[in-house]
Amino acid sequence: MCDGGRDGTLPLLELEVGAIATGGGCVAHVPDGRVAFVRHCLPGERVLARITSLGASFVRADALEILHSSEDRVSPRALTPVRGTAAAATSSTSRWPASGD
Repeated sequence: MCDGGRDGTLPLLELEVGAIATGGGCVAHVPDGRVAFVRHCLPGERVLARITSLGASFVRADALEILHSSEDRVSPRALTPVRGTAAAATSSTSRWPASGD
């Protein structure tokens, strides 16, 4: 199910994502039973994701489209830079505690 296509691209999958894992991605499961670590999403979302790498017991994926958003997702806001600090873009799309901050 997670084998690459004839053109060498990895498949798109619809995934239901769960808790935030170490490293910032959310945990999901692909149809063949492997764990997926999915970036660019929040816990509780249903996403269309592209597999970016395959491991023996896990895959990594990027959410390309949010099919059902989390109640914690908010509209991104313009970040005002503060001198001497770096703005965290991942926190701008979710309410605490979903952002993991």
